Amino acid sequence: MSAALPSAAAFGTTLIAPDRTRFRLWAPAQAAVSLEVEGMPPLPMGRLADGWFETEARCGTGARYLYRLQNGLAVPDPAARAQAVDVHGPSMVVDPNAYRRHHRHRADADCGVSRLAQLGL
Repeated sequence: MSAALPSAAAFGTTLIAPDRTRFRLWAPAQAAVSLEVEGMPPLPMGRLADGWFETEARCGTGARYLYRLQNGLAVPDPAARAQAVDVHGPSMVVDPNAYRRHHRHRADADCGVSRLAQLGL
C-alpha cells in the first residue's frame, strides 16, 4: 500500500509572512540539498522523512531561487507557481492569495459555474 500524497500546500513554497517563506522539495535520491535565493548565501535544507527537504528563508514575494543538489546541479522548483524567465531558470516566490482570478470575456466571476448548476451538471 502506498502512502497518501501530502496536500498541495506541502509542495514548493508557502509564504508564511510578507518577508518569510517556507521551501519544500521532494528529492528522495539526494543526501543533501541547499536553497539559493538571489542575493543571499546558500542555505542548507533539513532532510525530513520520506525524502522531503525543508527550510525557511527571510524573503517574500518576487524572490528568485534555485535548489542546489549534492552533485552541484542547480535546479528550479518543480512545484513553482512562477518562473522568473523560463523553465530552466530561477523560480519565483508568489502569493497565490494576491492573485484575483478573471476572464477577459466574462463579467461574472464564476466563469459559468452557476449556469452549469442550473443545467444540473
